[in-house]
Amino acid sequence: MPDSVRESLSKMIDDALRLRKEEAFKDYPPRPPTWAPTDVDVTLEAQVIDTFETQYGVRRVVVDLEGNQWVLPSSSIVVKELLKAKAGIGDVVWLKFLGTKKTKDGTKTYKNYQMVIIPKDAFERTGQKFPTPKPVPPKSNSQVVPAPQGLPVSPSQSAPQPQPQTGVDMAKVEEVVKRLADMAGKVGGLRKEEFEKMVKNMTGTTLTADETALMFSGHIKIDEVSGKVLKA
Repeated sequence: MPDSVRESLSKMIDDALRLRKEEAFKDYPPRPPTWAPTDVDVTLEAQVIDTFETQYGVRRVVVDLEGNQWVLPSSSIVVKELLKAKAGIGDVVWLKFLGTKKTKDGTKTYKNYQMVIIPKDAFERTGQKFPTPKPVPPKSNSQVVPAPQGLPVSPSQSAPQPQPQTGVDMAKVEEVVKRLADMAGKVGGLRKEEFEKMVKNMTGTTLTADETALMFSGHIKIDEVSGKVLKA
């Protein structure tokens, strides 16, 4: 590759990474808390009213029967159903928390859900409407967002999102992740420990497999049953 092309490409990558970093620190309006029940068999009946982009994919905001706003869980089980149904604004979701289950190898746990999606036009034919959404409380480090029906959730309980490590060439990390994704596709998946070791040896980072999957969801994903790293 000619030096001029390499320099141009390097500058474009640096600019993209800088913009991504700036995007992460923007002061956005407060988001609703993620729906995260702790009791088994708790259900959510809600309508999609908004979506927003994150560096890990599209998240959907819903309003429940009491007017409370929630962000749907980012569990792969939920995301797969939403993508399969091409769920959008106006669609109605029924979500049931089935509890925490162990992966087949018994080394990890994941949250299990059952989900039904009713298209917007089908719901509108019933003549029913969901209530006007209640305002989302402003951000506060110590604030606990009240949740009805025994669903206590607060921003402080949300899982922290992984941040790019200081001094790490994230473009190089992504290139390595792409190569490992291809490898995972050929061998039917990689064990998390195996994947993390290869990423560390090839890039010097100490990102976990779960963090890497969140940051590069377009390349890899974590199978919640086997616990393996798979090609997305």
